[in-house]
Amino acid sequence: MRAVRAWLVDLHPAWSLLALLVLFWVPVLAAPELRYVVAIGLALQIIPLLWAHGIHDRASQYAPSPRAVAGDRLFVGTEIAFAVVALLAALTPAATFQTPVGNPLALIVVLYFVSFWFAATALTQAETRTGFDARAGTFLLLVYWCFGTWVLRKRLRALASHPPTAA
Repeated sequence: MRAVRAWLVDLHPAWSLLALLVLFWVPVLAAPELRYVVAIGLALQIIPLLWAHGIHDRASQYAPSPRAVAGDRLFVGTEIAFAVVALLAALTPAATFQTPVGNPLALIVVLYFVSFWFAATALTQAETRTGFDARAGTFLLLVYWCFGTWVLRKRLRALASHPPTAA
């Protein structure tokens, strides 16, 4: 899976436009019921999550920290949660889409944004940028990934052109 994440990070940013088209049109055209539209949309959100996970992987090689392992586990957990909730959404009518702890969508949305924050923190640390504004700007580029793939491409290539530091 690490190879797929690295491939997504190195891929030309045009993939984001194609993914955006797929995210909007495949569920609408292929799904006969609303629950399938939700399930396909949730499953396809794993693509930008894998991209951000790849950025986290790459940046953690350049600025190793104890948080890197926690961030990696958070990403894997979030990716699995998206897959499980997408499956639940496909199998369960929308009106009964509840668990004993409430609606699982709320939890995975929080995990989604926290994962992007971890990737933004790792990237800014690897670039030796400091301050909340650098992290927040990178975070917004990750959240709005269809634009962020274009803007962050130069930064990711610059990071990849230097050898990683020894841990």
